[in-house]
Amino acid sequence: MSQASALYHLQSLDLEIAARRARLDEINAALGEDKVVRKAQLLVKRTKDQLGASQARVTDLGLEIESIKTRYQESEIRLYSGKVKNPKELQDIQQEIASLKRRHAQLEDNLLESMMRLDDHQARFDKALKKLKRVKTQWEDDQAALAAEKTALGAQLATLGLDRAAAWEAMDGETQAVYDDTRARKGDQPVSLLQPDDTCSLCGVRQTSHGAQLVRRGNSLVRCAGCERVLFVK
Repeated sequence: MSQASALYHLQSLDLEIAARRARLDEINAALGEDKVVRKAQLLVKRTKDQLGASQARVTDLGLEIESIKTRYQESEIRLYSGKVKNPKELQDIQQEIASLKRRHAQLEDNLLESMMRLDDHQARFDKALKKLKRVKTQWEDDQAALAAEKTALGAQLATLGLDRAAAWEAMDGETQAVYDDTRARKGDQPVSLLQPDDTCSLCGVRQTSHGAQLVRRGNSLVRCAGCERVLFVK
């Protein structure tokens, strides 16, 4: 294996390792993160509170309607009992009954509106519960998949680490120094492919005919005339 080929192989391993570590970081951040579930839970709580308030409103209106009904019925009994003789008092009772019946009619209208609102809140609550169940199931499936992927990535990284160590040990000290120095300056990509048209695959600069021939011979390390990366031909 030529020096350029060894460097390219090492770079490929490093890029694979970096990609898997980046994915592992993403997985670690996602594991245990239940933002979507918590959002669904908050929706359930909000709709449940609304439903509870609607139920309480319907109950209160029902009780008040019954109370008003009892009051005007009692007043009607008193009005027609013959026990009240005073015209002014009779008139007051009649006015009270009329007022109570108006109030009763208004409360029944309010009750109808509140019952419709209750039905709406019940539907929203039921929908929120279904969404929470669906979201939670999906979250649990996703967490299991992420955990499995994390295990697989750990095994892959272990294998890649061994491969990299072997590739590193196979190179002489000078080649190792070239790799480390160029990698530090070129964003983890110290090696670039020479394209069939003699251009560098990373910076696009065309190499001289002589330089391209040296790269293809593979007897020595040749740097790109533009970006100074080591050039390699597959």
